[in-house]
Amino acid sequence: MLIIIKPSDKKNTKQSVEWLLNECTLRHIEPQLFFTTGHFESDHKAIANLAKHVNQAVVIGGDGSLHLAINALFGSGQPHTFTQK
Repeated sequence: MLIIIKPSDKKNTKQSVEWLLNECTLRHIEPQLFFTTGHFESDHKAIANLAKHVNQAVVIGGDGSLHLAINALFGSGQPHTFTQK
């Protein structure tokens, strides 16, 4: 599972990431983390490349992060399941 994260110092973001990683461990899911950099084109390219090897993605961030992820994932040629937290 690809987990796309917009880095943040907000307590809610940290709690969401910790919870999700714990759930991955409990469910024996190998998470692949990607932290956005704020550079749309390079993040888009990196996510599209990572998405070729997964069929699930979770986005932890806001509307911009979700927009980035959807654009990159739809261009990867792989079917994906989307969840926004």
